[in-house]
Amino acid sequence: APTAVGPRCDGTRGALSRLPTFARPSPPTEAPPRPSTKPSAQTAAMPKTHNSADAYPITSQKRMRTSGQASAKGKRVLISDPIEQVCIDILQKAGVQVDCKAKLSSDELKKIIGEYDGLIVRSGTNVTADIIEQAHKMSAIGRAGTGVDNIDCVA
Repeated sequence: APTAVGPRCDGTRGALSRLPTFARPSPPTEAPPRPSTKPSAQTAAMPKTHNSADAYPITSQKRMRTSGQASAKGKRVLISDPIEQVCIDILQKAGVQVDCKAKLSSDELKKIIGEYDGLIVRSGTNVTADIIEQAHKMSAIGRAGTGVDNIDCVA
């Protein structure tokens, strides 16, 4: 006759009763209590975590530019197409000197671009390789809008 593995009709446990204690399946337990979302007195007294920027100072210029810590004071930016006033306000608040000169011809732009650290365009200005060659101080060209089909990215 086959050996019974579970409880028998007569109340005995059958083959499971012959297994050592560590091999027997444990009875189901209740789910552990959920942690409280309220801060305990212990966590309320803990010091606040430090700012990672304080612990790891940024030293490279590239990382400073991307993290927003580079200084824009004293920089000059030319905006050569009509743009929202809020954009101009943001730049001026950061300490950038902003010159708005819309509808410049390519020759006029070549003559003055060397004075600027940055150029912001929309779709009305074509930034060619000749213009980029004249931009000796230029560190950035910004495109307000979608696409860069009017900027010579190879130059």
